[in-house]
Amino acid sequence: MPRRPISEWPLAERPRVKLLGDGSHALSDAELLAIILRLGTKGASAIDLARHAAQQDAAPDGNFSAPHCRR
Repeated sequence: MPRRPISEWPLAERPRVKLLGDGSHALSDAELLAIILRLGTKGASAIDLARHAAQQDAAPDGNFSAPHCRR
């Protein structure tokens, strides 16, 4: 089943609208990455691509894992 592009999502669910209205703390890592990506592909939205990237390099808590970067 094809996924709907983000442009067809309800406004309140769109990552960029959530960012502007609620701030970055209200978004998941995948949603923030989707904003950076801006565009998806024919078969996957930017959020689909971001979720896939997050799954590839996620820590147990679901956040991106970057062992070389420490806060």
